[in-house]
Amino acid sequence: MSRIRANTITNQNANGAPNFPDGITVSGVVTATVSNSTLNTLTVTGNATVGGNIGVGGTLTYEDVTNVDSVGVITARSSINVNAASSGIGVTINSGGINVAGVITATSFSGIDSDKISEGNTEVETIDTGSDGHVKFSTEGGERLRIGPAGQIGIAGANYGTSGQVLTSGGASAVPTWGTISAAAGSVYDTFHGQGFSGSAGNGYITSGWGKPGGPGGSWANGPSGKLITESSGIFSFPSTGIYYISFQLSGYAQNVNNRIIGNRIYATNSNANPPAHMVAHAEWNTKSFSGVDNGVGYGTAHCAVILKVTNTSNDKAAFWWQSEDNYNIGGGYGQQVIFYKLADL
Repeated sequence: MSRIRANTITNQNANGAPNFPDGITVSGVVTATVSNSTLNTLTVTGNATVGGNIGVGGTLTYEDVTNVDSVGVITARSSINVNAASSGIGVTINSGGINVAGVITATSFSGIDSDKISEGNTEVETIDTGSDGHVKFSTEGGERLRIGPAGQIGIAGANYGTSGQVLTSGGASAVPTWGTISAAAGSVYDTFHGQGFSGSAGNGYITSGWGKPGGPGGSWANGPSGKLITESSGIFSFPSTGIYYISFQLSGYAQNVNNRIIGNRIYATNSNANPPAHMVAHAEWNTKSFSGVDNGVGYGTAHCAVILKVTNTSNDKAAFWWQSEDNYNIGGGYGQQVIFYKLADL
């Protein structure tokens, strides 16, 4: 093995660097003090320290590096790991995507939906054009729920209902709907008085003489208001469906007291029959057994009541019936009284 021992090597004119056309192999350390160096091929098996910049016209291949400052594209063989200061790897970038252990903060997005969260055809989307900001909730491609700019709730779009409406469930497989609360308990109440009548034994529907308290056909300044019970020829109709309490009182006296009966009944129909033919309540009093017998006259009161379910205001009606087996006198006013009171909705 030959060696060259020299402190300085120059070209043959002693004014420049020598040429090594077949390369140079250095097993130790190469220290250069020049500011620029151009190499066609550089192979370093140990360590190389460069105090300035390195310009690479081709590909720079390395096994490990502490920091990379690149103005172009960085191509990694497997992944790029960014280590957090104290908790290990914070960001991993590879062909499978970006895995971030912490928070992603960005001032803008490009190429993705920045205002919605979606999977398939189900999504939550925020919309704001300046004055109508709202949030849409869609499932299976259709909008199901919306929160409007004032906090109002819309069903299947901007369907916010109207003042006083409530949401009604459609069941397990149907959309809820806005609806108006129907007449509540106590919202329908009314009363009618009769003008009284007398005669010999008989029975039948009371088809005339009905009026409001104060007299048949008269007025009642402090009476009910709103939707009331209506009467025509002794047939009573209801303003709304629901559960009704109906009371019928008949007071009077019978002459020639000899085990005679005076009674009353409530009839109803659900088929608009005229007159209603189904008896739903009945009461009677025996003039002989009644303690108010005086000079051949027996006084008494027959009262009956029923709770009636009204499902159709066109077909469901009520009527009132009387009976006497002897001479009688039915008192007017409170002696012949009907009360209606709505207990509940259906």
